[in-house]
Amino acid sequence: MKRKLLGLLLSFCMAAALLPGTAFAAEEAADTWNGTADTSWYDPNDIKAGYEILTAEELAGLALLVNDGTDFASTVFTLKTDIDLSGQEWISIGNGNNAAGYFAGVFDGEYHVISNMKTGKINHGLFGIVSGGTVQNLGVEDADITFTDGDSSLRAGVLMDWAHNATIKNCYTTGKIVTNALGSKNIGGIAGQGMYGTKIIGCYSSAVIESKAFDSSEAVGGIVGSWETKGEQPMIADCYFDGEILFHGGPVDNQDPTANNGMTNSVGGILGMCFDNEPDLIIKNCMVAAETVEAPSDYNIEAGNGGMWIAWYQMTGMPENCYWPLDGRGWPACIAFETYALSGGTDGLYFEECGTPTTDFKDPSILRGLQANAQPGVTWVAGMEHPTFAWDDNNIPASYQAVDEAIEKAEALDADLYVNYADVASAVEEVDRTKSKAEQALVNEMAQNILEAIDALEYKPASYDQVRTAIGKAEALNQEEYKDFSGVEAAVKAVVWDKNITEQAEVNAMAKAIEDAVAALEYKPADYSGVDAAIGKAEALNQEEYKDFSGVEAAVKAVVWDKNITEQAEVDAMAKAIEEAIEALEKKPVPPETPSGSGEPETGVPATGDASSTAVWMVFTLLGMVGFAAAGTMAFKRKKVK
Repeated sequence: MKRKLLGLLLSFCMAAALLPGTAFAAEEAADTWNGTADTSWYDPNDIKAGYEILTAEELAGLALLVNDGTDFASTVFTLKTDIDLSGQEWISIGNGNNAAGYFAGVFDGEYHVISNMKTGKINHGLFGIVSGGTVQNLGVEDADITFTDGDSSLRAGVLMDWAHNATIKNCYTTGKIVTNALGSKNIGGIAGQGMYGTKIIGCYSSAVIESKAFDSSEAVGGIVGSWETKGEQPMIADCYFDGEILFHGGPVDNQDPTANNGMTNSVGGILGMCFDNEPDLIIKNCMVAAETVEAPSDYNIEAGNGGMWIAWYQMTGMPENCYWPLDGRGWPACIAFETYALSGGTDGLYFEECGTPTTDFKDPSILRGLQANAQPGVTWVAGMEHPTFAWDDNNIPASYQAVDEAIEKAEALDADLYVNYADVASAVEEVDRTKSKAEQALVNEMAQNILEAIDALEYKPASYDQVRTAIGKAEALNQEEYKDFSGVEAAVKAVVWDKNITEQAEVNAMAKAIEDAVAALEYKPADYSGVDAAIGKAEALNQEEYKDFSGVEAAVKAVVWDKNITEQAEVDAMAKAIEEAIEALEKKPVPPETPSGSGEPETGVPATGDASSTAVWMVFTLLGMVGFAAAGTMAFKRKKVK
């Protein structure tokens, strides 16, 4: 949890550090227009030097007041919030001309964005006419401007239709302008037409400009459609176009879209057409980084060329230090002409190189060239696809430092240790390195997703295979055979079953402890009582009485006295061997008694002291007595007879 909080804090600090002092706000909730106009902020009897525009309704109120004739000359308006004009049709701020119905104040967007402007009215841009006024530090995003059938207007620009002695600084536009209406049109990504001393500095457009109509004298430019009636040193400086121009004509009044009807139009990446000679319109330090600028050659001033990258000119001076794509189409960068050569001929046309073509807008030399020739207050920086302005968070790459640090942490881990490392890998894989500085919050979220996936990692469980094997061995033993089985029981009981893979050494030690305890077991001794009894019998015998007592002696001698309980059969066999040796004994035969020292041959009469023939002696004694008695009787009878 601490790690997660730390990650969030780091991301917040990093995001805060990246916020510039002057840059377009990102991820700010826009105020959505409800279609009404609020003029309550303005009191004609108490005119102030400046006003803050806080809501979309107040912005619509400004349009209403200007269109009613209040030009707000020298009045400063500051936009304090992003505004969303979706769902309603916008009415331009200034719907008159340079005599009335124009804006002459200062509108400072403070780097806010007005989005989703949609209009099909005669006045098309956010501002219709700005005369003598200034619009600065403002973004107009996702505009949708359409010329409808019967639209007789001559000009359309996303930011403003007509810039008359106006100043436009640090502004950008995106969205689209589409026309298929008849009538000569002047269409530009920033302004439809510039006049007199208008200055456009440090601006860009990424708009898609599409003309489908067969028409005469169409002038389409990525920044400005056309310029005329110059004065007070007009200027387009430090601007670029990276949108699309699709000038392809279309069927109008059943005309053949493939036919060359002699229409004369002009297309330029910066300026479509510049009329009048003096004083020169300065175009310098500009860039066309668009990949799609299409213009059919049959409908342009110069047959055989579809358009030019920078500008068409009727002037003596030429643009300078500009950059454009080198794409093999052979378009000139700039075309200057001294007279109105609008008949399709080439008399009076001069093709000029007014800068440097390139195949790589990320080439550092281009950035260095733009920085070296920038107007005061314009700061060029490296962008995502090409150089841009320091305030242009939309085209400056986001900082991926936090992402890279999170990925470094992820890559430092051993994926094989975790059950869910796939979540980390997925978070890393989902990193999108195309985000801009305006999308920094999304990039920070990517970094946070990786860190959270790392925090949520779970180690794989340790392998208990060795432990289970050791326990299996222990369980296979007969505890009754051992003197003390408690050591094994204790080792098994000591096993902790929730260890992870990083603790494998501990688990292996548990297995070893069981193995060691098993190895240390001592069997109970075998029962030698049978051996003892057999030996007792053998020892009770008189060896002298037997022919050969060595078998018994050998059996006794063969007894091994250190057998354990598992070898009981061997011990019992030893006892049996003794018993069988005893049973196999044969007694010696008994010899006849010979009188001690008589030297006489045996008479068959037991010798004295022959303890083994006591009964025989008794028989002999009785017989002797009987014989003696008989002899006496016989003698007595003989005497008597005599």
